[in-house]
Amino acid sequence: MAGNPLTLTATGDRQSATGAVYGDERYVPLSWKSSEGSEKAGPFILSGGSYFSTYTPSVEGTYTVSALFSRQSWDGNNWNDTSDQSNATTTVTVIAASGQPTLADASKNVVSANPSSVFVGDTVTLTAAGDRQTVTGIVYGDERYVPVGWTSTESGKMGTFSKSGNDYTSDYTPSSIGSYTVTVDYKKETWNVTEWVYGNYVDKKTITVNATPVTAVFADASKNSITANPSSVIIGGTTTLTAAGDRQTVAGRVYGDERYVPASWTSTESGKTGVFSQNGNDYTSSYTPSSLGSYTVTVSFKKEMWNVTEWVYSNDIDEKTITITARILQSSSGGNGGNSGNTGSASSSDSSSESSVIVQVNGKSENAGTATSSKRDGQSVLTIVVDPKKLSAKLAEEGQHALVTIPVDSQSDVVIGELTGQMIKEMENQQAVFEIKTPLAAYTVPALQINMDAIAGQFGGSPSLQDIHVQIEIAAPTAAVMKAITDAANKGSFSVAVPPVTFTIKATYENKTIEVSSFNAYVERTIAIPDGIDPGKITTGVVMDADGTVRHVPTRVVVQDGKYYAKLNSLTNSTYALVWNPQEYSDVAAHWAKQPVNDIGSRMVVSGTGDNLFNPDRDITRGEFAAIIVRGLALKVENGTTSFSDVKAADWYSGAIRTAAAYRLISGFEDGTFRPNESTTREQAMMIIARAMEITGLRDTLSASSTDAKLRSYTDAANISPWAQSSVADSLAAGIMTGRTSAELAPKANMTRAEVAVIIQRLLRISGLI
Repeated sequence: MAGNPLTLTATGDRQSATGAVYGDERYVPLSWKSSEGSEKAGPFILSGGSYFSTYTPSVEGTYTVSALFSRQSWDGNNWNDTSDQSNATTTVTVIAASGQPTLADASKNVVSANPSSVFVGDTVTLTAAGDRQTVTGIVYGDERYVPVGWTSTESGKMGTFSKSGNDYTSDYTPSSIGSYTVTVDYKKETWNVTEWVYGNYVDKKTITVNATPVTAVFADASKNSITANPSSVIIGGTTTLTAAGDRQTVAGRVYGDERYVPASWTSTESGKTGVFSQNGNDYTSSYTPSSLGSYTVTVSFKKEMWNVTEWVYSNDIDEKTITITARILQSSSGGNGGNSGNTGSASSSDSSSESSVIVQVNGKSENAGTATSSKRDGQSVLTIVVDPKKLSAKLAEEGQHALVTIPVDSQSDVVIGELTGQMIKEMENQQAVFEIKTPLAAYTVPALQINMDAIAGQFGGSPSLQDIHVQIEIAAPTAAVMKAITDAANKGSFSVAVPPVTFTIKATYENKTIEVSSFNAYVERTIAIPDGIDPGKITTGVVMDADGTVRHVPTRVVVQDGKYYAKLNSLTNSTYALVWNPQEYSDVAAHWAKQPVNDIGSRMVVSGTGDNLFNPDRDITRGEFAAIIVRGLALKVENGTTSFSDVKAADWYSGAIRTAAAYRLISGFEDGTFRPNESTTREQAMMIIARAMEITGLRDTLSASSTDAKLRSYTDAANISPWAQSSVADSLAAGIMTGRTSAELAPKANMTRAEVAVIIQRLLRISGLI
């Protein structure tokens, strides 16, 4: 602020060096001047090994401060100035002195408890809001109140608040019956132009929490429900019945507790019955109608009672019904003649007649597709062949960066969009994006990622792109896929929240088919979250590899037109599912990194060290960091030998190190080693993060000025190794890394496991992937 002094700190190369050999050199800060005016200048003073000066701006504005450095040479006895000098600049923004600070009002500090009355042993969430707690300091003297901690009149009960987004929360679990007063402390902070500082004043607010004796809870039959997805299926197609009994997943607490559990179902279609199986918190069963008609499915819920040791059947059954319609796939007659260009594996004997379908370009509809229905391995298939001439005309009208969409309302198990290689190439040239949208999922693929030239080269010879047929497919799971994901869930101790969806791209020329399985950038897939599925019970998406293993895929849940969807970004094609894998490590319950550690753990990016522990403050090794960055970016692990002499194929981290090296995320040392068991320094971590930013596309969004400014704000920036300087600047400018303090970067210090969890979460969030 105008009229307030600020401290300038200058650092010359080797400024504190001791002369050792004749001719040694160093740069020493001499003086500075500001573009505010000739009178705004001064010398630098050496104090405690650093050079400082004070600058008091007078007028509001943005000024360039230039520092002059003298090059000195050692003559064997003394340092002597040479005629060589250099300059360095920084920018100072001065706000008007007339601005008045905004004071915080203690009367606006509030606290709430949800719920305010609980059974003994249940948890209350305390949410505290300090006046102006999230504001950004502007004027010297600005104030805010920030919630810090709380104490209860119940003996031994206290805690601290953690920030999540704009909220400060803490959990309180009463252990004894009673009515307790919870006192919350809010510390008053004052803005000193550089940072918020605590001024030793604390405001207090209270709230009452009641802990009552635990009594039996009875189940309510009216809350039992059944859904079918879909409720109308093609004969031979499968609907998933999902039954929810009141309190079906609760744990028994006291004698007499009740719950309803889905048991079985029967259909009015002859011979159709089934039982429900539990998958995580859900009870599901599959029903495949064999005959045309509308059928009533009756679901039985059995009431169970807790006898202190186990749940026992109480001989009480509740029933709920739902109607399922089995239909024949209908299609209009006519069309454009034969099944031109359809190179799929569907049996022609099961195909229906063709029908015209809509293709949209930038949302503008055109009858530019022909749909054909068929069967494949027991699944219903809808293939839509796009008319080349009509699409070409629409692309010419819309120009660059067009979005070509095939919207499909059909409940077919498999939906295929088919284009010629020439159409894909034309879309590449116009940087267009192709999208298929079905009730199950959406697949959005930039044409450049299909890379028609590379595909044509794999066929050999010189095939005409017009003769190459490209099929982009979204498929519901087969029985084999469902078994594989179920086996993986049982092995990995997670629950499948939404069944798998398979995304593939294949190109066919004559009798040869090539699958496009990987991309040079993240490609987005959207999976619809069925009604009745709690979107809050989805921790991540996973990709299922051919060997049955699953791995994390960056996933975020969004709401579009009132419906929930999960957006997954991946560098590969495969089968994807949404899972529930909550992690809460016991040793981070009160840790500053609790939220990011548990979040990244739930996403299967980091893992604990056993016994539900994470060891957040232990230094992370280079091998561990390589494994985490590979998982975080959803890179498929490449097994085999590495180029590093100290990494053996049998080492647990070998595949991750090989993969990270293939993507140029890591490098070793000059002696050919990687040193996987050594700790990872902060500058090493920032180099890896900066390279990961290239994969996510985040690095392209940074400006040179922003990266330089970030480095200059740290007094120990000169300690950064030359090979890491640009990477450190990029990771700071992106907001992924910060200093250990506002002035200290500590590039040589080691990274902890908690810090790595935080920066991986920031990398994925700031890149827009989670």
